[in-house]
Amino acid sequence: MTKAYVLLIGGLFIFMLGVFLSIQWIVVGTFFSVTGGLIMGSSSYFMGKKAVKRR
Repeated sequence: MTKAYVLLIGGLFIFMLGVFLSIQWIVVGTFFSVTGGLIMGSSSYFMGKKAVKRR
């Protein structure tokens, strides 16, 4: 697996964990959700970088 897919799957897992944890622990769940979203966003940079070919 490439770096982009590892970041995407890891970020999605952390994001979903944050949503689940925010039911009981609001601050911890919010932190996990924001961190997971940032990781998923950084994976899209690597996916787009691979798709665009430089001349």
